[in-house]
Amino acid sequence: MRLTFRSLIIAITFICLLAMATRVAVDSDTWWHLRAGAWMVEHGRPLTQEVFTHTAAGRPYDYPAWLSQTVMYLVFAAWGFPGLNLLTAAMVTLAFALVFATCTGSVYLRAFAVILGAAASAVFWSARPQIFSLVLAAAMLYVLELFRRRGVNRLWLLPVIIAVWANTHPGFAIGFILLAVTTAGEGLKALLGMGSWRTVAWLVGIGLACLVALLLSPYGADLLLYPFRVISINVLRDHIQEWQSPNFHLREAQVFIALWLATAGAVGLSRRSLDLTDLLLCGSLLYLALLAGRNMALFALVAPPVLTRHGQAALDDLRGRYPRLVAVLDGEVLTESRLGPVVSGLLLVMVTLAALIKMAIPLSPALNATLVQRGLPVAAANYLATAQPAGPMFNPYNWGGYLSWRLYPEYPVYIDGRTDVYDAAFFTEYLRLAAGLPGWTRILDGHGVRLMLVEAGSPLSGMAQQESGWHRIYADEVAEVYERRP
Repeated sequence: MRLTFRSLIIAITFICLLAMATRVAVDSDTWWHLRAGAWMVEHGRPLTQEVFTHTAAGRPYDYPAWLSQTVMYLVFAAWGFPGLNLLTAAMVTLAFALVFATCTGSVYLRAFAVILGAAASAVFWSARPQIFSLVLAAAMLYVLELFRRRGVNRLWLLPVIIAVWANTHPGFAIGFILLAVTTAGEGLKALLGMGSWRTVAWLVGIGLACLVALLLSPYGADLLLYPFRVISINVLRDHIQEWQSPNFHLREAQVFIALWLATAGAVGLSRRSLDLTDLLLCGSLLYLALLAGRNMALFALVAPPVLTRHGQAALDDLRGRYPRLVAVLDGEVLTESRLGPVVSGLLLVMVTLAALIKMAIPLSPALNATLVQRGLPVAAANYLATAQPAGPMFNPYNWGGYLSWRLYPEYPVYIDGRTDVYDAAFFTEYLRLAAGLPGWTRILDGHGVRLMLVEAGSPLSGMAQQESGWHRIYADEVAEVYERRP
């Protein structure tokens, strides 16, 4: 098979993207997803009641991710850290393959836009169910693009996507946002005589079908209120970084700025008018990204098609005045005849080898285990599993998921990363406790806590050392364990 310039660029783009996305993807929240997946595999049914904490035991549990959590656990059980890291990288690559298919213009411009968009979404890449949301959002945008611009009606796929999403991640609300904004944009175009009311009718009808599809979940109609319940917890915005506005001094936020400016620049340089639906999609998702850093990945899905559409139009406008410059920017200087099949093949082999070398580092089980030991109480968990002092136990928020993975059912945790399990009052109480503020002992007494696992050198560690009712029974560089005196 002859390797064309177009296929060479596409192959290199996605090999590089897979290598970019292959990194240590396990974070503190990964562990409670794995624990939930393990529980569901063991019991053969979705989890519908809280069982992993002693502070919220017995409460209804309706986190809509049983499917992705089960997949994650099965992958981890079979292939460990490399499996989870590769699964995350594969989901990122698939999402941006759909974005690439949505883009227009030269293959060179599309490759640039997709790589830039992927880099801007990197803050989102972790081994958590949210990575499945990235793929499903990209799939929904692709189906909507086919319908809006190419006249290909595959809208029947949207209820299918929503049905899968409702069992994969609570980000299904994103799907309804994308559909609602698209419908509003097409409705505005029809009102101004620039579009068709038939298009709007199709979108409204499919939107209703998506609402019905949302009910195909073990949690039923309760799922409709789930996103509103989560965003009503104000403490998320105040104390959890990914729910806060981006810190634009960070590298990943600066890549997001570059994507934003590149898209705006392409629109400004192009004589092509900006489609109203594109304007609403980019504007609304940019707004969401500025409110919460986790939403930068959504903007990274909608911006590249707009960038390529207007970037190619701008290049076409410049072609007559600066043909050589446009030939360079458009990739025309790299012709098949100049590269030749042998050079093209060697280039592809070299890129592939470089990607494999880069991927080998984050796929190392030893490296992953080392990084876990640096940030999580691995040795302290080993001690508790062996010594088994009496609980119930207190633990920091970021360690709850890992401790559930390691110590459940012997030690149900005090708190973990499942923000939907707790209310704002409990979070506020936890923050006072973790800071060692006056009254911290009364809070522990209220939950019957007899055992504390805390971060070494933390405020609570200092207060426990001064409190006669507690004594330290274990310590290392990462964690300390305190037991209530008899």
